[in-house]
Amino acid sequence: MSKYKGDGALEQINPERLTLGCVVRMPYGSGEVPAFGDSVIIGIHVSYSSKRTSKERCDKRHYETLAQALTQAQDGDFVVVSLARPYVYANNPFVSTPGWLVGCEKYEVMGDRIIDTHKVVVQSTGEYATYNIKPALHSWEVVVGNIGSVYRDLSESAARATYKVYVENSKWQGGRASGESVTLFCDGEIVEEHVGTVEG
Repeated sequence: MSKYKGDGALEQINPERLTLGCVVRMPYGSGEVPAFGDSVIIGIHVSYSSKRTSKERCDKRHYETLAQALTQAQDGDFVVVSLARPYVYANNPFVSTPGWLVGCEKYEVMGDRIIDTHKVVVQSTGEYATYNIKPALHSWEVVVGNIGSVYRDLSESAARATYKVYVENSKWQGGRASGESVTLFCDGEIVEEHVGTVEG
């Protein structure tokens, strides 16, 4: 026998079961759900506190479940859940050919808050409703002091290899990168940093 009479019931979020692709809704206080209220989890990550050392900040930062991220976060870190919500609005609906505004907005909610503000959509089997989404692509960049950006693309391995080369060049006593700081970024956040000897 199924747990629910039909698909679409709402349940309190269980962090161990909340994964990429899960469908959540943010109901009003009355329990009603607004139109276009479905949002899909597209990312779960930890933004590391500045209290952590550079080496600690280069650990894995994207997680499969909310529970993993909440467990890995230390004091001062922020667990962030990224969501996408489709929308459609009619412009001048009272004319014979209304215009339509269609799109998808991305927003973020703190991991500990989403448990209180959102409910997860559940199928009649008790499983969380999900969309099959591809793992998120992350933007990687390497920036060298007086040169600027020397790598910007989606490959983590290529970014780390470029970072390693420029760190070695920075330690070497000749060349344009000599003594310069080298920074590796993922989605705009510092992952690793080599502090050079040249004062800026």
